[in-house]
Amino acid sequence: MDDPPVRPTRRPRSSSRRTLLVGAVAAASGAAIIGRLWELQIVRSSEYVVRAEANRTRQEVVSPVRGLVFDRNRTQLVRNIPIFDVWVMPGDIPNNQLPNIATMLAELTNENSSELETAIRLGQGRPLDPIRIIRDVGRETALIIKEKTLDFPGITIRDSVKRKYQYGQVMGQIVGFT
Repeated sequence: MDDPPVRPTRRPRSSSRRTLLVGAVAAASGAAIIGRLWELQIVRSSEYVVRAEANRTRQEVVSPVRGLVFDRNRTQLVRNIPIFDVWVMPGDIPNNQLPNIATMLAELTNENSSELETAIRLGQGRPLDPIRIIRDVGRETALIIKEKTLDFPGITIRDSVKRKYQYGQVMGQIVGFT
């Protein structure tokens, strides 16, 4: 008896369909990811640049208030007098508005506008570090600046203290300056 001829076995059609289906799903997934990356990085990049600029972390140094000093007879030798300081965040001031802001601020505080502008420009190398540009402005001036916050972007008023020694600055040498 002769054996019938042996036919070569073919792979079942279902495995080639599965391979084709998996490849199609992988290609569609890759195309979807590439499309989304294109949208985020090319089409909508300007929107995310604006959001990134607004999303900054700021560190603010808070100085401790120094204590009062009394002598052995309970006479107060040192007082802390509250004052207002003008601070600027250089990164928050648009370059095209800097001369106008410096001029308006100089008019309110009786300072030199070119010196204020120079101080702010020097601080632009570190745009997230606040700079104190004017110390000890009057209460009324500080309130006006706070009211005009929209006219002064990047300018803030902070409370501070100034030490006053009963016996003048000579006492400051003994007790210690601020």
